[in-house]
Amino acid sequence: MWDKVQLATKFGFVTGESLLIRGDPEWVRTACEGSLKRLDVEYIDLYYQHCIDAKVPIEVTVSISLQPNLECLHDKHPC
Repeated sequence: MWDKVQLATKFGFVTGESLLIRGDPEWVRTACEGSLKRLDVEYIDLYYQHCIDAKVPIEVTVSISLQPNLECLHDKHPC
């Protein structure tokens, strides 16, 4: 079935006592690993930022997806 499905999910919000928006590379990696675990999948076809973190340049946030060792992104659909 998975060969007919493309999985998309998002990151950016951190929940807790207050709602935070994070786009730093460390959070992107942590969020990605959490998504994989919660969704019980080996990769995500499209992983996108729900809300822009004004404290982190978008180039920095996107740069993490260009790293070959970010294993949550499917190699057929690199960002």
